[in-house]
Amino acid sequence: MNWREIIEAGEVKMRKHKSSMLWSIALEASERALDNAFAAGWDKVDLSKQANTSEFIPALFETLRTELQFVGARMCSESEAYNDELYKDLTEILAVFREVFMKNFQVELPEARVVSLTTGMVEAGFFKQKRGKEGQLYVSVVENPFSLKIKIIKIPKGPAPEEIKEKWLELKEPLPARQMPGGEGYEVPLRPALKILYDVSQEGALWFAENFGRDYSIRFRQDEVEVVP
Repeated sequence: MNWREIIEAGEVKMRKHKSSMLWSIALEASERALDNAFAAGWDKVDLSKQANTSEFIPALFETLRTELQFVGARMCSESEAYNDELYKDLTEILAVFREVFMKNFQVELPEARVVSLTTGMVEAGFFKQKRGKEGQLYVSVVENPFSLKIKIIKIPKGPAPEEIKEKWLELKEPLPARQMPGGEGYEVPLRPALKILYDVSQEGALWFAENFGRDYSIRFRQDEVEVVP
């Protein structure tokens, strides 16, 4: 099953959702992001026959979720009711992709949920909400959300070549990190991580810069890391 076949399966399911009007907008934006994130010709590959399907599909799902957040940011308005409906519709689109992925690739994926960038940043611990003296709501930046230090103790899962992923075990200093909501793993800011990785593998750092350059962080699973003092 390749990307075109995934889209066809998704379109069949989208006919049952009122958010189908957003489908073409979301699809166009997502395909641009996916073209940037993965190697040329990725959309023609039979993903069910790939050795790293269990790693590639979650990465594909996360790229879709991120891009749908940006679609929401571009389309939101001053109307709270409109915005709530918009993100509900975008979540329905992501849920359709999730259903297709899980049915055809037998992978485990997180809950389909698309929220505004601000909401996501508050939930992720990068922003904190406050209310002013007159009750107005505003956000401020959390100075250091990556206050933990971790070392990689197991070759992480993901789309990178195996010889590059192995380099995470050779780091000479711990990575700054934060625990993800729900305890699903740890998130590490991309730039500091690549600087530390560069000291042991220039090739590895360049691979992640080329393939994850649009992201601000990378993630490791709970069992892949150890928190250090």
